[in-house]
Formats: sequence, structure tokens, C-alpha cells
Amino acid sequence: MLDHDILMPAECAIVGSGNVEESLQAPLPLTTLRHPMQQIGSAAMEKLVKQIEGKKVKNRTTLRMSLIVRESCGAKDRTRYEAAILDGLAPKGSRG
Repeated sequence: MLDHDILMPAECAIVGSGNVEESLQAPLPLTTLRHPMQQIGSAAMEKLVKQIEGKKVKNRTTLRMSLIVRESCGAKDRTRYEAAILDGLAPKGSRG
């Protein structure tokens, strides 16, 4: 984006996935989704054990991710805004 003179986040907001360390190291800290890795592993193991035991398992498991708001989406006050998003208290129209 920077190589093409696109102003971030004024012209283009970016959100990543995985909340890797590099998301903080970027020239503009990257808004990202944090995956519940512990829960993913536990759910996978529970399903595997049930399958081995011959039991039925659900085709789909839904787990909650966390949105980590940083400057790449235009947030000015990262700490206050992140808390609002995670608590479901973000101002109307700010969640897309």
C-alpha cells in the first residue's frame, strides 16, 4: 500500500488475522483477530476422541475470536477503543 501512495488508514483500513508479533512491528500497527488456539486444540481433541469411540460429533464448532484494534483501522485511542470492542460497547457505526 505504501509503495502505491495509498494513505492508511485514511483511504484504506486493513485487518489481519492471527495476532502475530509482526502485527505490532508494522509501520502502522495492524488491527487483527486473535484466534483461541487453546480452545481450538481442545475442541479438536474432544472430537477426535469421540470419533475413535464411535460416537457422533457435530460437523461445526463455533469459537469466539477477539478483535484487537490498532491504528491500521483508523483507531486513534487504541486502548480505550479495544476495550469497547471487546466488551461490545463500541459506538454505533464503528464496527463496520
